Amino acid sequence: MIHVVLSRPKKFYLASWLIRKATNCDASHASIHIDGSGTLKDRTLVLEAVTHGVRVIPGSWWRAKNDVVKAYKLVEKEEAGAEAYRHVWDESNVTYDFLGIVRFAARLLARWIFGLNISYSPDTPKRLFCSELVARWLMALSRITAGEGDEPLKIAPEMMAPGDLIPLVETMGFFEDASCELSSSAIST
Repeated sequence: MIHVVLSRPKKFYLASWLIRKATNCDASHASIHIDGSGTLKDRTLVLEAVTHGVRVIPGSWWRAKNDVVKAYKLVEKEEAGAEAYRHVWDESNVTYDFLGIVRFAARLLARWIFGLNISYSPDTPKRLFCSELVARWLMALSRITAGEGDEPLKIAPEMMAPGDLIPLVETMGFFEDASCELSSSAIST
């Protein structure tokens, strides 16, 4: 199983609070959770972009520090999801996009305070922040699953906040709500 998970930290962090306040969403972080198979059966791996860089960590480490706000399970397209995962992993550098998060924060403040939508052309395409990483995975999934004549997902990943992923995932048609299934106590490995 592959899940898109929106979350917030269990402890208070000013950055998380500011993101939630500015975006009017309970989530301040986005990640991709993959249930293992074979020797990794009953284990979950989490792909996320954090200040340490883009990383894969055990689900138990993730669960110890985060609470699930919203989760979506990929249905019927797991092979495509795994291929999209490989694509995003190959495309991403292992560094966090600090400059991108500063621009992201400036755009959020401009939208929140002045009602302005500011766009920009990213100059760090191989450095990501969390919701941008998930948005790039969703774009790759959309390209892989697009049938003849279908239009792949066209979004600006660098403009995505965690809350912006909710309507995006819900309209793709490949996901079902798994929030209850993936409560903090359910993500055990």
